Amino acid sequence: MSSHDTGRRAFLVSVGISGIAGCMDDSPTETDDTTDDGTDSDDDGQETSDDGMESDDGEMDDETTVEDHIETALDALQNAESTLGEEVEGFDGATDHVDFRTDAIDRDLDDAEDALDDAEIDAGPDQQERIDAIRDTISWIRALTDTLDSLGTALDDFETAMDYWDVERYEDATERIKDAESALEDARDHHTVAVDRFERVDETEIDLELIDDARSDMADLDDAITGLAPLLAGTREMSRGFQALFTGLDEFVEERWNTAASDLDEASTRFGSAEDRFRDGEETAPVEMRSDFIDLTCMSGHFSDAARHYRDAANAADEEDWDTFEARVDAGEAALEASGDCEL
Repeated sequence: MSSHDTGRRAFLVSVGISGIAGCMDDSPTETDDTTDDGTDSDDDGQETSDDGMESDDGEMDDETTVEDHIETALDALQNAESTLGEEVEGFDGATDHVDFRTDAIDRDLDDAEDALDDAEIDAGPDQQERIDAIRDTISWIRALTDTLDSLGTALDDFETAMDYWDVERYEDATERIKDAESALEDARDHHTVAVDRFERVDETEIDLELIDDARSDMADLDDAITGLAPLLAGTREMSRGFQALFTGLDEFVEERWNTAASDLDEASTRFGSAEDRFRDGEETAPVEMRSDFIDLTCMSGHFSDAARHYRDAANAADEEDWDTFEARVDAGEAALEASGDCEL
């Protein structure tokens, strides 16, 4: 089994992210002769308000100033949406580590908040309703960004764990998978907040491509988080199983039967635990990931059997029961060979 092949299976969780990326392409832009504050330019370059009146001093009146700040906030919000879409595309195209950056998104959202603070100073009741609607949308996008950031961290930690698998550093892999599980829990918490905040978004007031399919996209994202959880848990147990298995086999070769039996028993237990978690994933993960969980269940089960057979062989050798020893070794070898038949 190629551990990197196993690691990249995790990116199937992008099934819940790709929809978000698609919704954020080609955000609408204004191309008419209307200025950002909603006024029209007349022939001599002077701006007129929507009712055709200019202020006496040639400057915008209070109402136009409020509208100008609101439009500035909306522009910043659209910039954040566009940047979020670009970052999300990194999930779809990733073949190795994920680099999800939030700085530009946060900066655009901060700019939008600042513009709304300025708008609120002289806002009327109707304008305040728009301001509140925009703030609710900003709050939702922040939570969505936090969700994707934490999910990206989880995937990156998982891929690093697979790098450790390549060089048989299973203890380091186990610790990095624990980090991934912690990040995934953060993603789940942020996603819960995002779903709650979206309920307050006024879909009729805010014109963003991201909003159009947000409910289904967030449901897919929830499925992705749900599917990744048993993958991480099972792989963590696999790492512990491999660490114990190879230690036990080294002791087996050195004919240290008691210690070998103990470590091989630990390995069998760990692989069995992994098998249970992968089997759980067969039921809870998105359909796109189901075949991978079935293969992982198959593989971990055979490893558990192999470790158990070698444990029994070590116990038999300790008792000088060589017929049983040979039979258990043959069974262990057969189980290891069978693990290679599990497609992944």
